[in-house]
Amino acid sequence: MARKSRVTVESLRDNLRLRWSYQGERYCLSLGLYDSPLARTVAEGKATIIEADLTTGNFDATLKKYQREVTDDRPLDDGLTVTALFGQFFQHKGRKLTGNTHARYKALDRKIAKHFGAVTVARWMRKGPIASGPGWRRT
Repeated sequence: MARKSRVTVESLRDNLRLRWSYQGERYCLSLGLYDSPLARTVAEGKATIIEADLTTGNFDATLKKYQREVTDDRPLDDGLTVTALFGQFFQHKGRKLTGNTHARYKALDRKIAKHFGAVTVARWMRKGPIASGPGWRRT
């Protein structure tokens, strides 16, 4: 009889995460992936790696071994503005949003346009955030 895996793949708000227990501690690892068939395959692969490490005693309790590596050397489109990038995100998410959330995103879209104007993503990523403008609240 096949043993049930200790590491489970879960979808929380359309994002995948892994959950498991080890030596009385509960662990959760957000994968930063939207729930899709391809992402589930990636998540199941990561779950298999964690399961193998649990079995062999090579488990990294800091979870650093299992997190995605993010590098800053990826090329940036110098012409893409922050406002346009949020517009693309808004357009993508717009199909899934309820009326109230859609209205809030639209208001945020206007604030981003006012605050960032024509600032490119490349400039913002390389030089960091721009000082607050009028009507922009930092949280």
